[in-house]
Amino acid sequence: MNIIRQYRQQWQGFSKNIKAFLIFDSCNQFSIAIFTLYFPRYLIQLGHQEDLYGSLMGIATVMTAVFSIAAGIVSDRIGRHNSIMISIGISKITYMLRAFVVVIPVLYGAHLAQGIIITLYTSSLVPYIYENSTAEKRVQAFSARAVFVRLANIGGNFLGGILPLVIFKLLPDTNLVNVYRIIFSISLIIAAIGIWQIFKTRPAQRNEKPASVKAKNFFDNIKSLSPQNLRFIVKFSLVYASISFGAGMILPFINTYFLRKFNAGPEATGLVFSLANISVIIGISLAPMIARKLGLERAIVITRLLSLPMFLVMGWATKYWLVAAAYLMRAALQQMSHPLQNNFIMKELNPNTRATANGVFNTASEGFRSIAIFIAGKIIVTSGYSPLFLISLAFYSTSVLLFYKFFVIDEKKSELNPRPETKADM
Repeated sequence: MNIIRQYRQQWQGFSKNIKAFLIFDSCNQFSIAIFTLYFPRYLIQLGHQEDLYGSLMGIATVMTAVFSIAAGIVSDRIGRHNSIMISIGISKITYMLRAFVVVIPVLYGAHLAQGIIITLYTSSLVPYIYENSTAEKRVQAFSARAVFVRLANIGGNFLGGILPLVIFKLLPDTNLVNVYRIIFSISLIIAAIGIWQIFKTRPAQRNEKPASVKAKNFFDNIKSLSPQNLRFIVKFSLVYASISFGAGMILPFINTYFLRKFNAGPEATGLVFSLANISVIIGISLAPMIARKLGLERAIVITRLLSLPMFLVMGWATKYWLVAAAYLMRAALQQMSHPLQNNFIMKELNPNTRATANGVFNTASEGFRSIAIFIAGKIIVTSGYSPLFLISLAFYSTSVLLFYKFFVIDEKKSELNPRPETKADM
């Protein structure tokens, strides 16, 4: 109850932009949770195989990796507010095409467009929250966003699970394809409610103005970065790449893993996913308190270290409940550090380069994730799931070691031996 009271007080202290954005983002995530729950089943019902879904998601992920840097530059130039408005509008058009125009070339085109345009949203999201919140409220704002996303996912999965029953009861003669299309329509209506909220926001006065950047391409933007910012971006890109490769190796296939190894039906798997979101909410709610006690850097390292043994349990335990419990623990410990990480990144970067840097991070993340997804699919066919957990564990461990080396050990050394401050670093 104390945590709930604290979040209520924090909500009252958020700016109007942050409040409107969090409502919009929650509706959007709620909509996406419903849509993604049924889109693979929709394709199968239409007679397609799982390989089509994998190809569609693969091309979207690759496009996200390729265009993340460019999206960051665009966001820095036109502003976070405009970037979010444009990206979310085009994104929902692609969702409509995917739901109602089931022609293979159109599906590929919609996923390609979605992969590109979502980069503008993701490159702007973290800087938007940072620049529309005060220093005292930033960790709380990032934590609140993470909690709201999880609540939206829980609500979306729950509503999505019962919608077919309700629709069949109201329209007993409706075939399954039309049921799915009704569900997609409901998800888009929920998204539209959220989009109305974003129209209530206004660009932040200080940082939301289009950046007067004279650079004409990515390399000019990189050259304009201070050495300190450039070093930070390179180091954190390595951390992101390691995490994303590990995540791409197993997380996209966890649903089928439960099915293949334990013959878990959608109800059991959906329950585990819902509980995972609840565990993440609890973890994220505790994140600001842990950061105050340990500091941002140490809190990130310790929570991620504690998650590593869960990969071994998930890969080799023979009881479904034990694997599920390990999955919940891994999700909570890994995800609770994300709002801390977002605040840490934005704190270290120059205001005019935050979205560009976020674009670089997204490129590293999505690029390595897409590679891992393709490799993991081949490994599953030839060797089963067990190797995936070892590979994922190795890359997650590498990410923790890199973070500790770059931002704890090296920072201590720099504090003991400070270099002269230059104008480029200011």
